[in-house]
Amino acid sequence: MPGLFRLSDALRRELIVRAAERPTEEVCGLIAGEGDVPRRLLPVTNHLRRAEAFDMDPAELIAAMRDLREAGQALVAIYHSHPHGPAYPSATDIAANQYPEAVHVIIGREGEEWSVRAFRLDEGIAELAIRTA
Repeated sequence: MPGLFRLSDALRRELIVRAAERPTEEVCGLIAGEGDVPRRLLPVTNHLRRAEAFDMDPAELIAAMRDLREAGQALVAIYHSHPHGPAYPSATDIAANQYPEAVHVIIGREGEEWSVRAFRLDEGIAELAIRTA
């Protein structure tokens, strides 16, 4: 059943800025928060450095997970960008998904316009409505 993903306008803008800063590769990272409320981004290097796939640097991912635990926060979502395509899960995203229980936030670009969308990928692809504040 589709649901709702809350995302502040400031975090939505920060996601777009991060994606726009690296237009030739997918950016990626974690979104930490309290409960299911996102509070901050934890960027992680895409060690593939490719525009059509991402794989988080293992050492940075471990450090980011430690950071959120030490801050008393939870993993709210995983984010990555599609610098040359829509904000929709690709076949590669589905095949490489290591966190099916997490919300997946995708920042996509079609032409010069960026968009941010959220999905659950645990039982197929289910888009979540984003409520910004």
